[in-house]
Amino acid sequence: MKKFLILISAFGLMGTMAFGQTWNIGYPNEKDVVATLVGGTLTISGSGDMMDFDWYFSPWSQTNKVVIQEGVTSIGGWAFSGCSSLTSIEIPSSVTSIGGAFFACVSLASIDVEGGNEYYSSENGVLFNKDKTTLMRYPQGKAGKYYFIPNSVTSIEGGAFYACRSLISIEIPNSVTSIGIMAFGICESLTHIAAQLLKNHKKQSKFGYFQAIFVS
Repeated sequence: MKKFLILISAFGLMGTMAFGQTWNIGYPNEKDVVATLVGGTLTISGSGDMMDFDWYFSPWSQTNKVVIQEGVTSIGGWAFSGCSSLTSIEIPSSVTSIGGAFFACVSLASIDVEGGNEYYSSENGVLFNKDKTTLMRYPQGKAGKYYFIPNSVTSIEGGAFYACRSLISIEIPNSVTSIGIMAFGICESLTHIAAQLLKNHKKQSKFGYFQAIFVS
C-alpha cells in the first residue's frame, strides 16, 4: 500500500517546465529529492532518500544517462528498471543504500561510484560493495566477452550478471564462497564459467539455480 500511494503522489507532482520534466521523488518527504530530465540526462538532486517504484514502472524510461548528486542517500527500489536506453549512471559518496535499481537496463554499460563513498565502489563500470568483497551488478550492456572477477570477491549477489548477453566466459576466483540465485540467469552467450569450487559437490549445493546454467 505504501508503494502504491507513493507512486500516485509522484506522478501527480510531475511537471513540465521550460528546462525539462521534473518529479518530486523523496521519501518520506517527496520534495526533498527532485528528478529533472533534460535532453536524455536525468539528474537527481536534493537531500535524503528516493522513494521506491513499482516493478518496470519508473517514469523516465527514455533517459540515457543518470547523474545522482551529492546529498541523495538512497537509490529507490526499481528506480531505473526497464530504462532500455540508459548507458551510464553516476553515484555520489552520499549514497548508502541501493535498491534493485538496474533491472532490464539492457544498454547500461557503466556504473560509476565516487571514490569517497563508504558503502559502494566500482571498477571498470562494475558495481561492488566498498571493499570489493561482494560483486553486486555487472552492467547488462557492458562491452566485452570475457570477465575475470577480482580475487577480493567472496560473494556474488543474486542476479549480478542477469541477462548479460554479450559475455561468453567468466572466471571466478577460488575466494568466492557464495553465489546468489540467478546470478547468471539468461546469459544467452555464456558458454564457460571457470570456478574450481564448482568441482566440490558439497559447495556446489549452495548455488541454487546457478547449477542449471553451468557449462564447462
